[in-house]
Amino acid sequence: MSLKQVNEQSSAFIDISFYDEAGALVTPDTVKWSLVDQYGNIVNARDNVIITPDTTVTIILSGDDLKIDAAEKEMRYVVADATYTETDTGQTVNIKNEYQFEVVRLKKRY
Repeated sequence: MSLKQVNEQSSAFIDISFYDEAGALVTPDTVKWSLVDQYGNIVNARDNVIITPDTTVTIILSGDDLKIDAAEKEMRYVVADATYTETDTGQTVNIKNEYQFEVVRLKKRY
């Protein structure tokens, strides 16, 4: 899988799908996500953002979510946490996903 690159201050669409232990799509009971930089710092106050659960959700990042200061490029991570209820046992199951991408500085800044 190649690393996705996004231009600074542009927009990025992160699709996240959730699967059960058998590999079937599942609709979680809860979904939240955070945006962090390569040092683990929360970016743009995007910490534990709650979204409506579905088998696949799209997180839209833009503006200051994709702002970088001095570097030519910077890693960002969307960390998603979800829970769902396992149908056979009724047990709450945790799903954690991490999606990484690189924010690239534009040669001409607007």
